[in-house]
Amino acid sequence: MMRKELQKVFTEKMNNNQRLAVVAGFFRMAAEGYRGITKADARNVRRFVDDENVNIKDDNLYFCLELVALRFGFIKWLNYSDDLDKYINTLADSLADIDYKNALGSDLEDVIYEIKIARKSNDLKEKIDLVSDFQENLLNLEIMERLTDCYYNNYYLITLNNEAI
Repeated sequence: MMRKELQKVFTEKMNNNQRLAVVAGFFRMAAEGYRGITKADARNVRRFVDDENVNIKDDNLYFCLELVALRFGFIKWLNYSDDLDKYINTLADSLADIDYKNALGSDLEDVIYEIKIARKSNDLKEKIDLVSDFQENLLNLEIMERLTDCYYNNYYLITLNNEAI
């Protein structure tokens, strides 16, 4: 994908929360040294996502950005007209079967836990916030990689999300 095309995915198609989720994911990977991502790389990603003229020279980093853009295209996003409770219940049932012992304490465990909380909540705003967080985290490469640590396909959460919608 050409640089300008790739940058348009982030600047024109993603909303601000989705861009923040992408940047947060890269900073988290940098903090853990995951995939060789450094803090300088994460800062460059932030500038790239903010539509600044930054030259991404590292092929690994550019590949990661392309992966995020590709994932963005695969995700079905929950709409206001969708049945929120049905989505949460369907997703919670699907997530209940995931064995995430190899990812305890990670963001993967957190996103699964958030859907469990959403299922029990009676507060509509809290449910919307939790589902929004879950969907935005589908753009987080580290969470997707943690799925492979648990012997699942790294698109598995996206598949479950799309089936729930």
